[in-house]
Amino acid sequence: MKESDIVQVADFIHEALQVIDDEAKLHAIRDRVFAFNRAFPLPW
Repeated sequence: MKESDIVQVADFIHEALQVIDDEAKLHAIRDRVFAFNRAFPLPW
């Protein structure tokens, strides 16, 4: 993970906190987080 990725994670958190009462927007953010996480698979 690079610095730009950490900035993106912070942006996801900030965005989610801004719309904490809007479930639809939170689901949209969740979908973007899942897509982002595909770039960082966990080793098994």
